[in-house]
Amino acid sequence: FWFELAAHLVMRVAPGAIRVEDCGQSFPFGPSTKQRRASLQRLHEVLKGLPDGRRSALVADWTQRFAEHLDAESRRRIRPLTWDEVHEMAAGGVEFGSHTVTHPNLTQVADDDLARALAE
Repeated sequence: FWFELAAHLVMRVAPGAIRVEDCGQSFPFGPSTKQRRASLQRLHEVLKGLPDGRRSALVADWTQRFAEHLDAESRRRIRPLTWDEVHEMAAGGVEFGSHTVTHPNLTQVADDDLARALAE
């Protein structure tokens, strides 16, 4: 998921390594945990405000550019649940609500993309 990937990278990359031209800022703001958490909050705000296609393009770029920060365990943590995990959690009492495919800001999605996001 894009929001998990952003969190993972902000906590691991060098300060300023993630440049988002759309807002004119670089993330994380600094090396401290406090600065990285503030950076993540701001980065999530920026990403939520972008059209789905733009956000997806940024995330795809970051996945390639920062591949060395994405070991097998981190990739497992940022991926969606498997159906086996969903079934196990549901059997344990967890309830799941409606979700979209890529978690876009639905107010900024074109009609064709909206139909796909909701149907898939």
